[in-house]
Amino acid sequence: TAIYHKSTAIFFEHELAAGRRKLIDAIKKVPHKLAELQADDSIFFNVNTRADLRLAQGRATNLSRRTPIISVVAPSSKTGKTTFIEKILHALKGLKVGVVKSTHHKILENKISADSNRFFQAGASKVYAGENFFDAVKNFDDVNLILTESRTKKFFPAISLWRGNGELIVDENVAAIFTNAPKTSNEIFQFDIDDVESAVKICKFLAAKIP
Repeated sequence: TAIYHKSTAIFFEHELAAGRRKLIDAIKKVPHKLAELQADDSIFFNVNTRADLRLAQGRATNLSRRTPIISVVAPSSKTGKTTFIEKILHALKGLKVGVVKSTHHKILENKISADSNRFFQAGASKVYAGENFFDAVKNFDDVNLILTESRTKKFFPAISLWRGNGELIVDENVAAIFTNAPKTSNEIFQFDIDDVESAVKICKFLAAKIP
């Protein structure tokens, strides 16, 4: 881990222009100090790519929130958002997780609709499904994590699901993609849509505040 003053940028630019990519070569050319840190390595995250940066930014955003939020989005219906969230809930049992689902159907909070019942059965502590999407998120302040499900409304960071149906969502809100399609970009992490283990790891990383 290192901290660089902005005035050192010119030295790094010079090294890159010369085709040299070793940080230590640039560091040797400026005054510096090395310090031993007594800390758990797990609190550090190495950012080398744009894909790494998306994850780091998503985690940083949730660190600034009282309750972490992760959106699960997809460009069309029947992509598997509800099932995806169910699998995450099963893996996070023991934590208080709230689920907010955007729908035009007038369903009251905690009323047992088909999807609400699925979320509760999977381990959700609190569920809201209805039109007042953003108000519901604001009121979910007694859980450890909020998962939202929506086609269009999303918070950063978001996980995008894609089965080749509709236009792939890769805007600035998306931290990772879970899909059954071939790799689309090196600027974002892409996983198999049925890879539950990776889905849980990504969610835990983005949530920041949960064990």
